[in-house]
Amino acid sequence: FPEMALGARIFNRSMTEAVREFEDNEFQLVFAHGSLVSLSAREQFVFDEMARISKKYIVTVENEWSLLLFPRDFGRVFASRGFRQIQDTVIHQGGMGKKAAHRVFEKNR
Repeated sequence: FPEMALGARIFNRSMTEAVREFEDNEFQLVFAHGSLVSLSAREQFVFDEMARISKKYIVTVENEWSLLLFPRDFGRVFASRGFRQIQDTVIHQGGMGKKAAHRVFEKNR
């Protein structure tokens, strides 16, 4: 999504606080890297909020196989919130097996 990079607004804050402050469909693309697997059961409202503030896309890069955090299938997480997965890439890191899943979701029309 290089065309979106020029207008990118990057927030380095707690997701659980920041996502509640934005308007519906405020962003063309919502991106999360390595933060969603750390959300506890009480913090899963963040998924609803991401879906609410995204006008078109959600992009995730997460270690979905971690045994130390809260692994999830983000394909199911966002499908149940009105998004369809349009890209899925498993990222491997030298001899370590699966490192992360890069997924792109598009809002259903």
